[in-house]
Amino acid sequence: MNLLLRLLFLFQSLPVFVPQSAFKLLEKLLSKCIWQNKRPRVHLKILMSDKENGGLRLPNIKMYYWAAQIRAIVAWIIGDPETMWVSVEEESVPGISLFSLPFIGLETQKKMKIENVWIKHTLKVWNQVQKQSRGVVALSRAMSIRRNIEFLPSLADSGFDRWPESKLITVNQLFEGNVVKTFAQLRNNFNLPSKDHYRCLQIRNYLTKHKDWDQLRREPTNIENHFIHLSENSGVMKKQVSLIYHKLLMDVSDNTQNIKQQWEMELNVILDDDTWGNVCPDCHKGVGSQMWKEFDWKTKIRFFRTPLESFCCGSWGSGMCWRNCGLVGDQTHISWDCPILHHFLTEVKGLIDKLLKANLTYSLMICPKITGFYCISC
Repeated sequence: MNLLLRLLFLFQSLPVFVPQSAFKLLEKLLSKCIWQNKRPRVHLKILMSDKENGGLRLPNIKMYYWAAQIRAIVAWIIGDPETMWVSVEEESVPGISLFSLPFIGLETQKKMKIENVWIKHTLKVWNQVQKQSRGVVALSRAMSIRRNIEFLPSLADSGFDRWPESKLITVNQLFEGNVVKTFAQLRNNFNLPSKDHYRCLQIRNYLTKHKDWDQLRREPTNIENHFIHLSENSGVMKKQVSLIYHKLLMDVSDNTQNIKQQWEMELNVILDDDTWGNVCPDCHKGVGSQMWKEFDWKTKIRFFRTPLESFCCGSWGSGMCWRNCGLVGDQTHISWDCPILHHFLTEVKGLIDKLLKANLTYSLMICPKITGFYCISC
């Protein structure tokens, strides 16, 4: 963690663009360190995910770098007068509103020919984030309506400057799902006067005729929603790197759906997303022992190498259960289905029944309230 703090200090202090190859090298070295130059059993991106998504919160250096760099966008949006460097950057781009600059189209950004190194660097990193999370750099719903360099009527008509008084600030507020709201809806939601009808038609025409219209109709990403929330409700600069980091992880982290599908195939059941969503965070609850928490996580994430996996990799064996029961040794068999294991569990159940003076039943299930796949219940 001490090393991470040092990196964050550099990331926030220097407008240095770090190429993707550098992060790939760091991830490669980190993976080698974790697995001691052996074949990884769990993908690094899963390890870097939040515990709620099946990961272990391993620091993602690239995400921290991105979060530290685009933190400046938060300052542009908030416009805190105590943040002196914001006014300095605004003076370097006369006639351009910094709070709307990151969310306009890429072509418009290029036409501006911005010379300020810090602004150019922030926009470059933000465009990288968009490519990673949205797949394309395009117009964003986080864009402000007023003083928008791409929407010229907002510069010429001071009527748009009054919309924030009615709490109408971002383009996202103009949408109902993937459809632009009618003037009647906007008037009802934001108490707009009748004279704003033409202004609503102008912004509607601008959005629907824009080449990025298909991208605008999509739901905003988590990081876009974060900026939208800041624009509409204001905020503070405190802890923004951490907040942005977690939003980025939610957008770009690998999920564990492939692991879920493997369990479904072996168990011959269908697990709904809500049930599976409760499985991963419950690995870290239920018991106080770190050893059993780790074992539970490894079991659910399919960490352990089974005889079948060893055989498929060409390592050793025939793929049959190592308990010599004569059946194929996949994850489900080794953890539950093996007849020899069932005999052992039956004896354990008998002892528990005797101690508790109860008749318990056990079954293989993914229970959100009980740690592990093994659920012993009345």
